[in-house]
Amino acid sequence: MRIYDMAEAKKLKSIFNKLRKKSCHEAVELLKERYQKEGFYFHRLFLNSGLIFALESSEIQSINSVIIIENEKDTKIKKDLYFLNYLLTRKKDYEENITQLINSTEERISIELIFNYLEFLKYRIYVHNEPLSGTFRSEDEVEAHFEHILSCSNEIVELIRTNKVSPVSLDNCICSEETLRELFRLISRKKATQEKILSILLEITEVNIVENFDYYDHKIEKAYLTEYYIPFWREFEIYRDLNCSLFSQELSDEEELFLLKTSGSLRLFNSEIIYFDYNNQIDFNVEVDLYQAYKYLEPMYGTQNNEFDYKGKVFKIKDLLECYKKLLKVNYTLLKNADEARQCSILVLEEEAMLELSHIKHPELLHLLSINLDDSSEPSTLINYRPLIRKEESYYIVPSHIENTTIERCIDKILSNANKVNIRTEKGIFFENQIEEFFESMNLEYAQVSRDEKNGIPEIDGLFVLDDYVFIFEAKAMIKPESIIEASDCFESKVYKAFTQIVERLNVLNDPEKRRLIEIKTKISFRGKKIAPFILMNHVYFNGYQGLYFTQGDETRHVPIIDFLTLKSLIMTKGFPTWKYNKKRNAYKPHIKKYQSAEQLYYYMLNQLNELVSSEETIYQLDENFILSPIAKSVRIL
Repeated sequence: MRIYDMAEAKKLKSIFNKLRKKSCHEAVELLKERYQKEGFYFHRLFLNSGLIFALESSEIQSINSVIIIENEKDTKIKKDLYFLNYLLTRKKDYEENITQLINSTEERISIELIFNYLEFLKYRIYVHNEPLSGTFRSEDEVEAHFEHILSCSNEIVELIRTNKVSPVSLDNCICSEETLRELFRLISRKKATQEKILSILLEITEVNIVENFDYYDHKIEKAYLTEYYIPFWREFEIYRDLNCSLFSQELSDEEELFLLKTSGSLRLFNSEIIYFDYNNQIDFNVEVDLYQAYKYLEPMYGTQNNEFDYKGKVFKIKDLLECYKKLLKVNYTLLKNADEARQCSILVLEEEAMLELSHIKHPELLHLLSINLDDSSEPSTLINYRPLIRKEESYYIVPSHIENTTIERCIDKILSNANKVNIRTEKGIFFENQIEEFFESMNLEYAQVSRDEKNGIPEIDGLFVLDDYVFIFEAKAMIKPESIIEASDCFESKVYKAFTQIVERLNVLNDPEKRRLIEIKTKISFRGKKIAPFILMNHVYFNGYQGLYFTQGDETRHVPIIDFLTLKSLIMTKGFPTWKYNKKRNAYKPHIKKYQSAEQLYYYMLNQLNELVSSEETIYQLDENFILSPIAKSVRIL
């Protein structure tokens, strides 16, 4: 995740497209000239513009031919262009093979068959250790393999829409397992190739071309070794995920008791008699899922009683959550009925039957929780945020897909869609209220600053005092990204904005008169104190990120990122975690270090990754295109 000039990228795209309408040759020559004049600077601009998708393979080769290697950056340009050309060629091959498979087969492929085969794949992968192709070499590959297949849902939606795939199968014309397996293999490879292309364009990964590479018992003549372009990224992921596990929002005894009662799993007859109903395990699981999910939504949307308008009706957020809860109960029942000896099956129901089975009262909310395959205005990627799939009057309940859909992302996506839903509350204000309540409870000097345009004073989300430090932060509340591509978009739209706002606030504080006015407004004196800026978020994804630098005078400074839950723990316990990797047990062991001053606390916030004392070696997976990619393993704690 590296910052680029969006305006310059759009300008380049506009100039290129206008010129290409007149002459393809002149448009390509423009790119070649700018590469020769501006080198790596233009390369970054070219990648970020996405113009590579508008070029033919021969045109990319022609551009690459004019690059003269004089330094490492020139070498990187040539490798990037060569690899992108290779990936685009492979992606085109997969697209053609998918189309050919759909058009040439006499067997009937249906939506019902496609999603039932997804459940069959889960069964084969987890029970029989059988991937779409090849073999698994480690346990980490098993989980990563099926997660990748689930991430292909948007590709499946595009395939269904483009090829007008029939909703249900005819008994006398059923597609074979071999055809479906090949279809999923091609879709999976196309998706993986597309993700690799995007990761290069967004400068997330880079490639090294290695000849005669030894991979287990094979020697690969030419392998494409992809690694994170940001050198600290893997350590950043490990330390963040370890801390997330340590500070995870586990249920307190009071919360668990409340949910047991709410689900009907526990009843108190009097002070001596307690009744547990183990038949209500599904109800309890669903209550926990929804309760945990809303912890992430509450900073943005407040109480569940807050209202929103949809299709001329007024609903409460809890109505939408109740609808989701009933859908989860249906799904849990399907999963429970399918044991390890057999695969789970999907359900296809007409709307009336769906309402009756789930006991959902409002069909409008059912519409909000589903992607409509007949509505081309809904992007295919929406399936990643919707538990239900709808075609005509039928709903498809696909257990693996529902399990993979994150509740809080779904609800946030719905309530954030101003074109469909009108939420009757200001998003994000509740997060600021939670922050204020915490600092008040800790009896710390805390203040916020309202915007004062007359005196040139910007809004400051919060500042607090510890020892001789004034901590100043910009607060951002959003749903945690679930992929590095998603995170890159979030970084550009949210995190970098917070960074620029922090820098603006620091420049204001350097002005003696404006600082004096802020001191009057906040009743906090800055005299003799050091300013400690940071970005405060409601999730852990960017904790410890080390790429936000700015220059102040002769000094280069870094703005750290930390989430609210971790900050609370740091202040309340006066300690932070350090981790060591135990190779023998393949797990990490934590140790809590105590800090004695605000200076030590801020030093930790600036250098969080220093506390990952040792870590595991990176494991790579080889695909059929001879691309070696690092596997992001789940961390284990001793």
